[in-house]
Amino acid sequence: MSVKIIAEIGCNHNGSLERAKEMVRMAHDCGVDYVKFQARNPLNSSEDIYDSPLFGKIPYREHRRRLEFNEEQFKEIDYLCQVALEIEWFASVFDIDSFNLINQFNPKRWKIPPIPITEKGLLEKIVAEGKQTYVSTGMMNKNRFKDMIKIVNPAYCTLMHTYTVYPTQLNEVNLKMISKLKGFGFNVGYSGHDNSLAVTVAAIAFGATVIEKHITLDRSMPGTDHSASLEEAGLRKLVNDIRSLESAIGDGEFRLLDGEIASERKMKI
Repeated sequence: MSVKIIAEIGCNHNGSLERAKEMVRMAHDCGVDYVKFQARNPLNSSEDIYDSPLFGKIPYREHRRRLEFNEEQFKEIDYLCQVALEIEWFASVFDIDSFNLINQFNPKRWKIPPIPITEKGLLEKIVAEGKQTYVSTGMMNKNRFKDMIKIVNPAYCTLMHTYTVYPTQLNEVNLKMISKLKGFGFNVGYSGHDNSLAVTVAAIAFGATVIEKHITLDRSMPGTDHSASLEEAGLRKLVNDIRSLESAIGDGEFRLLDGEIASERKMKI
């Protein structure tokens, strides 16, 4: 089974529909399988966060408001992806309002962001859809994990190993968690917020069947996710490296290659 690659546009469009479209085109040209957005009602943030200043400047509510697309904007994204480019798109949704907004476009799959920051009951609602669902393990402790796997269905839910730190330091990545999560009977992916292409590719060797990476047009742009994202050159290299690794992994069976037969003849005394 081919590793699926998700280009996470998220909020790195910084509220610009045209920038979002450019990112979709970039991801498509780099050969990813899916592009993903985020949808969140800022009014569902806790009151102290909602009114707090971001970066000492604008209130958080205003920052979130600027980042959110409405139904008409998502219609344009849907047309670009589904009709013009024929690339599948979906979204991480943080609350029921956002679920209802994105569900109008009948996505084939969903992403559940870290459970502690999502609305209560959202996980159950999405799992009940019976569609392919990627579930973040960010902010998980053992008790939260136990509660979560009582709800999700391994038949169509993939656990996405991640840490919700941007960027994640290499000594925090903990790729061995991928193998551990697979022991619970789930497909497991890696949603990497680290700055190493090698680590992301290595996740596949640990059993990741899905790779998700944030992308951006410029890593120096203002915003919380840009510094942990890939620009076009990095994304293109990641896709190529993943496809090369898939080719090299093989099936683990003994076989004598044609080239070895020729070498064996030369080595015979």
